[in-house]
Amino acid sequence: MPRAKKKLAPETKPESDLNFEDKLWKAADHLRGSMDASEYKNIVLGLIFLKYIADAFEERRLFLDEATRNPKNTDYYCKDEKAGKRIVEDPDEYTSEGVFFVPKAARWKYIQDNATQPNLGLHSTSKRTT
Repeated sequence: MPRAKKKLAPETKPESDLNFEDKLWKAADHLRGSMDASEYKNIVLGLIFLKYIADAFEERRLFLDEATRNPKNTDYYCKDEKAGKRIVEDPDEYTSEGVFFVPKAARWKYIQDNATQPNLGLHSTSKRTT
């Protein structure tokens, strides 16, 4: 007579074995704190959108930076470094390709570098005169 197989209790995975989605939810819950989830989604969706436009901006910026230095690029090459920088910082060079131009104080690297500053959300992207 064959032996009956023992039913094993369902195993609980150690925290290190959580899948990627579970890790993201845990991180989101930790960041959300006591904020209502319906409010939190607006913040998260805004950050996702910002990251998306930041990545597209950086890709275009890298292209322009390389193109202004490459003598083989007849459209963008500049012997003068200042002229090249003007092209790289020209909003029209981004919007003409369907890419949002991101001001320096709104770029992802700047946000990362200043994320712990309590007044990060108050930074202005335009210069004020007093």
